[in-house]
Amino acid sequence: MSNIPELPLSRDPFWRDLVPLLKQAVLDRLSAALDTGDAGLFAASEEGFRHDWLRLGETVYAQLAQQRVDQWEAEHPPAAERCPRCDRKVQNQGRQAKTFRTLMGLVELQRVYVRCRWCGESWCPAERGLGIAPDTFSPGAQARIVAAAAQGAYERASRHLADAYRIEASATTIGTVCETVGRDLQGRQDRAPSVAPPLTDRQGKPSALGVLQLDGVSAPVRVPGGREYREVRVLRLEDGAGEQTTLHAMVGAHDQVMETTSRLVNRRMGLGLDQRVGHSVFVRDGARWMAHDAQQYLPGVAQVLDFYHLFEHVAEWTRAVHPENALAAAALRERLKDVARHEGGVALRTALVEHHAAITATGGADAAPALPPDRRAALEAATTALLQYLDGQLPYTDYPSYRAQGWPIGSGAVESACKQVVTQRMKGAGMAWSERRLPLLANLRALYLSRLSWDAYWELRRQECRVPAAQAPKPYALSA
Repeated sequence: MSNIPELPLSRDPFWRDLVPLLKQAVLDRLSAALDTGDAGLFAASEEGFRHDWLRLGETVYAQLAQQRVDQWEAEHPPAAERCPRCDRKVQNQGRQAKTFRTLMGLVELQRVYVRCRWCGESWCPAERGLGIAPDTFSPGAQARIVAAAAQGAYERASRHLADAYRIEASATTIGTVCETVGRDLQGRQDRAPSVAPPLTDRQGKPSALGVLQLDGVSAPVRVPGGREYREVRVLRLEDGAGEQTTLHAMVGAHDQVMETTSRLVNRRMGLGLDQRVGHSVFVRDGARWMAHDAQQYLPGVAQVLDFYHLFEHVAEWTRAVHPENALAAAALRERLKDVARHEGGVALRTALVEHHAAITATGGADAAPALPPDRRAALEAATTALLQYLDGQLPYTDYPSYRAQGWPIGSGAVESACKQVVTQRMKGAGMAWSERRLPLLANLRALYLSRLSWDAYWELRRQECRVPAAQAPKPYALSA
């Protein structure tokens, strides 16, 4: 039992003194379980050992953290501090306690607090010097809280956090943490450049084919006297190999949505990553504002009209052609699909015009010799509406060419993303969101579902808390 292998943790000076204590806790707990002669080894030891492990880890972690603070303050006396605003000396306000909630449990730190009596600025030098985030929750605890909230209701997330991580956070606290992290994420994305870059990678070579898709779904918000619905737009970015997919959710006016889309396309998810996603193809629905704004905010990106969105309009027209014969309407629709898929939008328009002319003639194979006036009027209106829609989309309906190049022509992937991001999380029974928190949590949910971007975001947060090696305290022994 004593031959427990060396843990990789022991190579980290910060944990060097913790490892022997953890080893001894393992030996003591397992030895006690074996001595009982109980065949149910895990039943006799697992709960007790987990409790001992976590309590020991919490105690030692808090002790090590406090020693780090003490050592740093000994090496950087408050008398040497100067105000970052006015560069004057500051007053020592004495030591004050602050409790941080971490993955290792509650950690209370006593640290020196200083204040500038000239400009009123006050802070804890050790927090800045050691890269301690000012939040009550550590970055690791925040990541677990946001992940739990992104998966389900706040109340359920609260129970999960207590059971799995011993993080005590009420539903209200979880909502506050999510809002704070959501604003931080939104700020990073807003700081990304707003102009789309050339379609090249970092070596100046043409970027690989990437797919950009945008769709929306409504979510409930609370308003005085009841509830209303706001459309949440979900952006899906896929790299050329189809291996990396990132999602983003946003709420706002059309131009705001497209400007944000441009920022996120320019720099993947706005997380400071240098790698750009190839964004050669934008598969979209038939909204005219989207086509217009894409030309402004995504210059040089090829647009593709969603094939199935187009045929929602064609289906309405076929029902006007055969209002009392659903089978005939479906058969006509399938024939027109073959035309569009293999010959393109221009050929589809020609087929629509020819079919309309044959029907509205004095006699036709697909209609009665003389159409009743009301049916003729309905058919004329449906044909005019479809042709007007199609005329505005013809440049984006060259489906044979798109398919030959391997481009997608449908938006099923982003519609699925809308269900995952918004419907499954934001539209539960009885749910209604504030106008302020709806876009923030939807965006966090999208980030959580984008595994690579989720990891990149929290790694960036951890990097910002790191201290240069020259400023890091030296290792020391654990006190008795």
